Amino acid sequence: MTLFTFPNALFPSASDAPSVTATIPIDRSTDVPTESVISLRFSKPLKVETVNSDTVTLQGPKGVEKVKVVGAENGSLAFITPDDPLLAGSTYSITINGASDKNGLALAVTGLTFTTEAAASGGGLPGDGGSKPGGPNPKGASADGSLTPQSPGGGDDLV
Repeated sequence: MTLFTFPNALFPSASDAPSVTATIPIDRSTDVPTESVISLRFSKPLKVETVNSDTVTLQGPKGVEKVKVVGAENGSLAFITPDDPLLAGSTYSITINGASDKNGLALAVTGLTFTTEAAASGGGLPGDGGSKPGGPNPKGASADGSLTPQSPGGGDDLV
C-alpha cells in the first residue's frame, strides 16, 4: 500500500496557523491600475469579523488610506477597496495585523507592496481616453481573474 502525503499548505490542519497564500496584485507588482480592488486568499478560513479596516491597512504617499474590507467565502478571501482612487506612479503597502481563524490562531503580521501604473500619456486606442487595450487586469490575475499563488514558500517573502 502506498501512502501519499500532501504539503500542509494544501490541506492545513486545525492546529496550523493561517497564512496568506495568494494576492492580487502579487507582492512587488508594478503598473497596478489605480482603481484596483486588492484581493487576498488565506490558507484556511479566517473569522470574517477579524478581517476588517482595523486589521487591514493600506498605506501610500498620503499616509494611511481609508478602505472597505469585505470577507468572502467564509473568510477564505478578503477584498480591499480604497475609498479614493490610488495615485498614479505611487508605491502602496497592505498590512494585515490582528486577523485570526475560527480556532483563535492568529495570522502572522503579513504584508505586500505594489506600485501603481504611471499617469496616462495619451496611449491606448483612439477615443478610449488613453486607457490601455484590454482593460484593467492587475498583475497577479490570470485571464479568468483567478488569483495567482505567491512564492513556493507560501508567501513567507511578503513584507
